[in-house]
Amino acid sequence: MSRPLTTSTAAQMLTLSRFGGMTPRMFGPLFQRFGSLAAILDATDEELLSVAGITKSASLRLSKAHE
Repeated sequence: MSRPLTTSTAAQMLTLSRFGGMTPRMFGPLFQRFGSLAAILDATDEELLSVAGITKSASLRLSKAHE
């Protein structure tokens, strides 16, 4: 049985998917590069662009998701 998401983790996932436009396809490369949802939320547009498959428009949405 898997562990339930914490409120913090759930909120971060919601923020990234709902406001940042993060898709399941983006999740793997982003998580591999940054290591945590918080680090993805804190990443700059330029850092996000360094991830393979992340477009300029996707990086802008993701970098603005937590504002």
